[in-house]
Amino acid sequence: MAHADGALADVPGDLEAFERWQDRQPEAHPRAEFLAGQVRLMAPERAYHGQLKLNITIALRALARARSCEAYVDSLAVKSRTTEASVIPDALVVCPPVGRDETAVEDALVVVEVLSPSNTGPEMADKLEVYAALPGLRHYLVVHGDRPLVVHHTRDAAKAPFLIHLHTDGEIVLTALNGAIALDALYDGVDMPE
Repeated sequence: MAHADGALADVPGDLEAFERWQDRQPEAHPRAEFLAGQVRLMAPERAYHGQLKLNITIALRALARARSCEAYVDSLAVKSRTTEASVIPDALVVCPPVGRDETAVEDALVVVEVLSPSNTGPEMADKLEVYAALPGLRHYLVVHGDRPLVVHHTRDAAKAPFLIHLHTDGEIVLTALNGAIALDALYDGVDMPE
């Protein structure tokens, strides 16, 4: 049974129990995340959300492959034993690439979340805690869907504090990938609200 906020009431409240529950679900079951002690079903996404994910993944893939890494869109869960969480970012870069049958990773170089009406402030704060615990993470991008704005969290070393940059135009420099993504390319073809 699900709560109004998408959390399930009948699922045990730790990561190991969530993983056992997830293994028992049929293929057709909606995808789910485990965050802040709750299972959250992932809501269907809107067209702009999918377009933003596609654009950023294409840009990330070009940069990632030059470093023998790979970009993935909305497919791999990021599992953190430190924060007892399993979340599915909209895009991520992993080095080296994972095997074809993998469903989760425990580290990433770049993580991207595209904001949508179902993302809440507390949920995004919880996700920031999960991503900050990843030792290899160097860039965490939060992409706004209602206007050209990217919040770029970046750091040079594991567990170092993030520096935060707000981008409304120009380029997002991804030092860990030795490149940059133009904001115009990220929002290309994305219908903005009036």
